[in-house]
Amino acid sequence: KGLQVVSDTAQECEDFTQSLGKGLHVVSDTGQECEDFTQSLGKGLQVVSDTGQECEDFTQSLGKGLQVVSDTAQEYEDFTQSLGKGPQVVSDTGQECEDFTQSL
Repeated sequence: KGLQVVSDTAQECEDFTQSLGKGLHVVSDTGQECEDFTQSLGKGLQVVSDTGQECEDFTQSLGKGLQVVSDTAQEYEDFTQSLGKGPQVVSDTGQECEDFTQSL
């Protein structure tokens, strides 16, 4: 799916990558790990953590054209709904991230 679920904990990032069947450990809030993750999905993007602009660029590269500004529940909800999934994904909790990835 190539989404970046913006969150400030290593565990949520790790859970997200594992749920995509990638099994990567994204273990800190650094741009390099995010870049490695996107490259593993065949996107080759640099997604530097914790900035709205990179999230926006990433979603546009997926053909979605959305602005996904980091750390707000409303943009996450809009993004998931635009993918036809409809769940509310509230930022910065592991459970909602897990629910979102499972819905995919």
